[in-house]
Amino acid sequence: MREKRRSERVEFTALVIVQGEHASSFDARSCEISLSGMYLMAQDSPALREKVLLAFELPSFGGVQLPGFVRWKKSEGYGVQFSALGVRLTHAILGLVRAKLPVAAQ
Repeated sequence: MREKRRSERVEFTALVIVQGEHASSFDARSCEISLSGMYLMAQDSPALREKVLLAFELPSFGGVQLPGFVRWKKSEGYGVQFSALGVRLTHAILGLVRAKLPVAAQ
């Protein structure tokens, strides 16, 4: 199966508060992050394609709130694609990803 992702992803564990567009809020645990999105595991989840706001701590940056939408779902978790990121957040996430990539992959 051909990999569809364009962004490198790395392991990233954090508590994430997921605010759905219909005022529902979920606690989730992140597993991976990339410049384009995040994989979350949770018992509850927003609907497919639902807009969400993710709140979590990003190392070397602090607390962030990132808009996105639920791109795909599996029984154990779901993927959120980030919406527009500012320059500072793009730089912070890219730095995190690059710091965790094996040297050969960079």
